[in-house]
Amino acid sequence: MKPVNIVIADDHPAVIRGMRADLDALQMINAVGEVSNSTELVALLERQPCDILITDYAMPGGKFGDGLSLLDFLRRRYPDLVIIVYTAIDNAALRAAILQCGIYAIFNKVEPPTKVIHAIRDVCTHLAAHHAPHARATSLGKITERSIPNALPKLTRLEAEVVRLYVSGLSIKEIAEQRNRTKQTISFQKESAKRKLNIKRDIDLIRYMSETGFVILSDSASSTECRWRSKSAEI
Repeated sequence: MKPVNIVIADDHPAVIRGMRADLDALQMINAVGEVSNSTELVALLERQPCDILITDYAMPGGKFGDGLSLLDFLRRRYPDLVIIVYTAIDNAALRAAILQCGIYAIFNKVEPPTKVIHAIRDVCTHLAAHHAPHARATSLGKITERSIPNALPKLTRLEAEVVRLYVSGLSIKEIAEQRNRTKQTISFQKESAKRKLNIKRDIDLIRYMSETGFVILSDSASSTECRWRSKSAEI
């Protein structure tokens, strides 16, 4: 069997070292690189064929961003790449959003690394059986469509990412630099999201985010639309 090329993307060196040690024990695996942000990741994928990507969800600092926007970009630019998300974030709505990006599987970092290794073995078996560099995107422990609320305010992907980054602590200027947009554009997207959510003050936006969770994708919407997960219409 041809070796399966794997890339590890994480901004925590200890995680990379641990994952690399586990991968080195697999004979069919060829770890072709380790990166710490989206800039390094895309540069590596452009020059090195890769079958599987193991990536964290939050990797700030790269010019291609992180989170849902990065996963969506990777899915479109590298459709044959099998993506496994390995993250410390444990939020049902966010897991649903990640899975809807078309990744293969998502694991929490508190879970045993052996679960990730088992998933990699499954992919290797699939690749060997189909003699092709592509495994159909499925998920382990996938959150079904029935678990996602309906009729919620829709945000564009940019609005959703701006809100996520703003609530995480970044300033409008920092978000603009990270997303390669003007400050006016980022501010407009934030205010547009607040209007759709019927929120007037930034402090209420932060409170709403903490109480209701993350943005999730809408199956019925286009790939440029998102939908907010809400427990209550009241703040």
